[in-house]
Amino acid sequence: MMSDNRGEEMDTELHLERDHSAVDGYQSLDFSQPIVQLLPEQQTHLELLSHLASYSELLIAVVGPAGVGKSTLAQSLSAQREEPEDTLMLQADLMMGLPAVLNSIASCWDLPQLPESLAEAKEAIRRAALARAEEARSLLVIIDQAEQLDIDTLNDIAHIALLAPQSLSFALFGAPGFESGFREGPTLAPVHVLRLEPMTSEGAAIMADQVFGAGAVSDDQIAFAFNRSEGLPLIFLRELEDLLLSSAATQPEAALKRGKFPLTHILR
Repeated sequence: MMSDNRGEEMDTELHLERDHSAVDGYQSLDFSQPIVQLLPEQQTHLELLSHLASYSELLIAVVGPAGVGKSTLAQSLSAQREEPEDTLMLQADLMMGLPAVLNSIASCWDLPQLPESLAEAKEAIRRAALARAEEARSLLVIIDQAEQLDIDTLNDIAHIALLAPQSLSFALFGAPGFESGFREGPTLAPVHVLRLEPMTSEGAAIMADQVFGAGAVSDDQIAFAFNRSEGLPLIFLRELEDLLLSSAATQPEAALKRGKFPLTHILR
């Protein structure tokens, strides 16, 4: 088990605050940029999510602990859509309800201000979605930190997902447990739950090569960081960074020969 509390941080709020940029030729990893390359299992998940979002009437719930890569997958799902304007990325908070979701969709579609009546607002969104469907246009609404949504909002979203499933779909990403808030019923979209698991040791080795360069990290360092991280990609990268920065501080000449960290990544 890990000796610190890194794994308890919010999944979409993990950033490095310390500055290692002046440590003997090493530049600290920047966790504010999108990941460049997915691991094989992440690519498999992405292909499944893309297919479900495009061709099914299922509401998608992606579940996993902080640091397992939910936000990376959400961003990758958005990025691979053919038209950027056909994806709406939202970050949930405790105050978000269905009106906020509907108004965000309306703003994305450049609709007039929605009526105050929730029933009329839903009908306006339904009509707009059906009109877009006739033009072969669809919108994928991706909501991160979905564990912050209350049960009523979750089921309101499941209801909206059935209004025009060919042109309006939803994918919710959140911590384990939020998916249990969905009820079952004829007026609610069925839910496909994808549970993300920690990466394997083989995936950790691939990631180390992707981020730091092939051969830049020893097998022992990878094994140590993997065990410390319990297979969570973000924490694994941070553990590896600590190891390499520590090595750079004690062996500056070797660090300078290896150069700076080559890539910037985010894995949340």
